[in-house]
Amino acid sequence: MNTNFRFLPLAIVGIAVLALSAPRLHADDYYVLEGRAHGGSVLTTTTFLLWSSDVTFFNRGSSAAVVRLLDVSNGRVTNGSDMEFELPAGRSAALSRIRPDWLYDDPSGSLTVLHVDAPPTVSIESSLYIGTSTSVLCCADPEHFGKTRLPVVRTLAAAGDAQVHLSTDLGAIPSRLNVGVYNSGSVAASVVIQVRQFCDDSVIDSRTVTVPGNSVIQAFGFQTAMKSCPDPGGAGSLGRPNGVYVAVVSDQPGFSFVSALSNADVPTTSISIVGPQ
Repeated sequence: MNTNFRFLPLAIVGIAVLALSAPRLHADDYYVLEGRAHGGSVLTTTTFLLWSSDVTFFNRGSSAAVVRLLDVSNGRVTNGSDMEFELPAGRSAALSRIRPDWLYDDPSGSLTVLHVDAPPTVSIESSLYIGTSTSVLCCADPEHFGKTRLPVVRTLAAAGDAQVHLSTDLGAIPSRLNVGVYNSGSVAASVVIQVRQFCDDSVIDSRTVTVPGNSVIQAFGFQTAMKSCPDPGGAGSLGRPNGVYVAVVSDQPGFSFVSALSNADVPTTSISIVGPQ
């Protein structure tokens, strides 16, 4: 079984001409994580894991709203037309139906970040579906193992700020961590990632990674096994007696997220997002 939870890369796109049919309201920036990837065999030798995402919207306002795609990460090139859509009041929409070309659908697998703007009356959610397929290209059961949420970030962490993800484990289930980092800057970021145990806040795994400008990457396979924890309730004991958390510090603005994945055959997954959403 493939032990990596992988996703898809992206590119810079232009800003479209404003739609004249809808009123132009004040717009907020949103950074939306999405992607698609295939993993190893599960359930049978001819059935494979499939991770896929969709982004949904709902307009809570009393008038139509315009959602615009401003930029895409990782150098991905998208269709230069249809860079926005109009969402009527009280209606929902999904990218898979209204703008499928905004979604990343490369079988090689990775993640992308969509930089969009929309009025604050528009709710946005990115969902990761954990399913199965019988090949890289066809015959998918995309929701076989359920879903979890992917980051939709409104405020980026400033350079040098500690992004702390709490409870990044699966409890009693042996697991590993993948840490994703988005660099919104135009130059490469140096990022320090530390996994700490709650019992005494000591570091049990650490890595420094480089993230190119306007890109999102994942660092795979951080451990969650604790080391030499003091007895619960002992001197200086403040945190939980078990479990781990993750601290991420980048020298460029952006955001981070942590995926906790089961080491067993069942693809149990939990994703941690930190900071203003």
